[in-house]
Amino acid sequence: MSYRRAVEILGCHGRAVTSMRIGKTHRSTYSWRGTGSYGANLTLSFRNGYLTSKSQLGLN
Repeated sequence: MSYRRAVEILGCHGRAVTSMRIGKTHRSTYSWRGTGSYGANLTLSFRNGYLTSKSQLGLN
């Protein structure tokens, strides 16, 4: 999944947490606030624009 598709699904852009380029590889991580318990969030990591990992905390 591309970052653009994730934004379409979630309805808004995420907050950039990290971004780095090593050679031809670009890695970035974005976070979205969620509803549920205190600190609820979704974090998505991308390599060269495509999803490589996801994590969530306290979402309903």
